[in-house]
Amino acid sequence: MFQINLFRGLTPLLVCFVAKPEAPSIISVMPYSSRAVVRWKFADNGGLPLVSLTLEYRVNTDKKWQSLQLTPADRKQYTITELEPDTNYQFRIRAENKLGRSEASVAYIAQTSKPGRLIGTHHRNVQNSYITRSLFTLSHADGELVYHSNVKVFYTL
Repeated sequence: MFQINLFRGLTPLLVCFVAKPEAPSIISVMPYSSRAVVRWKFADNGGLPLVSLTLEYRVNTDKKWQSLQLTPADRKQYTITELEPDTNYQFRIRAENKLGRSEASVAYIAQTSKPGRLIGTHHRNVQNSYITRSLFTLSHADGELVYHSNVKVFYTL
């Protein structure tokens, strides 16, 4: 929103400009074998509250985008489910206010992993471990440990 103070005599005149929002930027995608956690940061909302977000994704070789309408519009991440393992996907996002929808963000490309393996129950104390440069993750969800890696893990304690 732009504001300009104009003075006409002694009475100030305030002029406000509003516009469609700018596209949010995807800052990370954490891919798993059949889902991906997409995170983004917001840009200028155009001076009006956002009413919704549209998260779009597709397989790299597809022409058609799949769309997910997200509300509330202030969320900063979403988990897309039912993805194909070992597949390259593109992700992008749009924001919308009362005046319209933003352009799509720059596409973020990520590859889902090959199906992981379950780790035995003797590893119950390990939770939410990440090595971001090598894409090794180990997390505990709903009583089940999940393993994901694009690198070789030789030994874990």
